[in-house]
Amino acid sequence: MVPGAGSSLAVSVPSFATRKSYATGKIPVSVAIADLNGDGKPDVAVANEGAESESVSVLLNRGDGRLQPRRDYATGLEPSSVVIGDLNGDGKLDLATANEDNHTVSVLLNRGDGSFRAKRDYPAGFVVSLAIGDLNGDGKPDLAGADWSSGSVSVFINKGDGSLQPKHTYRTGTETESVAIGDLNDDGKPDLAAANRYAGRPTVSVLLNRGDGSFSAKHDYAGADPVWVTIGDLNGDGRPELAVANFELRSVSVFANNGDGTFRKRRDYATGNGTRSVAIGDLNGDGRPDLATTDLEAEHGFGTGQQGCWLRPTACIRNGKRTCTARDRRPERRRPGGLSDGRLPRPLYSVGAG
Repeated sequence: MVPGAGSSLAVSVPSFATRKSYATGKIPVSVAIADLNGDGKPDVAVANEGAESESVSVLLNRGDGRLQPRRDYATGLEPSSVVIGDLNGDGKLDLATANEDNHTVSVLLNRGDGSFRAKRDYPAGFVVSLAIGDLNGDGKPDLAGADWSSGSVSVFINKGDGSLQPKHTYRTGTETESVAIGDLNDDGKPDLAAANRYAGRPTVSVLLNRGDGSFSAKHDYAGADPVWVTIGDLNGDGRPELAVANFELRSVSVFANNGDGTFRKRRDYATGNGTRSVAIGDLNGDGRPDLATTDLEAEHGFGTGQQGCWLRPTACIRNGKRTCTARDRRPERRRPGGLSDGRLPRPLYSVGAG
């Protein structure tokens, strides 16, 4: 438990019941929660990127917080991210996944009962994470994807029937790992923020919406080791901040919003080893938003010692040595979040006090 930095106030630390585990496919790497069958109970969707298990698992809620056994739906190869939204305007929530290995985005439309039709794939590039939101103001949710290999964000505008227009690409930094959607300059239009991890120049890019779902040129802010970005009002001024997970530097950076879509110099807060992602929410019921991060400990990675894994075309490289196999046809990518045994990282909760 880490109290929010910058305050000496005592905080009420949230507590949780003992975990209950549910089987998914191999190597679950992304999870999303929403009511998928219309019964008013939140269900779970999980992207499984393991070989021969490339799918999204849907676990429907029994109504008492327990989940039914999973039902798997095929996606593209190695889905690394799953998002939920009503893509075809029928009032039922659909699924979309980013698939690293065959460079596609899969859309799975809801039949209305929490089951899903066969996927439809769209060319995407090396998109490794997705965000969903109405980017052009037509009332239909669109997709934004972080393209790691090209250092860009790909925007997929929804045609309104659940099918996607060809992607539009906007330059960000190098090694773009994550993208988030939110109104950053208070003009009522959702903007984009991207985490770019390249060790030579780690940055967080902000792209402001022109109002029609297209975006102005990026504005970069110096990052630490950014692998994940999320958006939320952290200081109660009505302006959303950027919270960024820094993997190797064991920290979260907060960029305070000036109110016009520009941001102040980051402020870093210590977390645990291998911070892979960060989320925002009021965890202790005090009306103040807190941060929760995933902490990937060394023993959960490939081998022991240094966290992370470098995936090259034919092998996984650690400290210059091949230690685990990987698929061909893949660009080199540092993979801080990969778990060889399919387990999820241990969460570390950072509770805000101010």
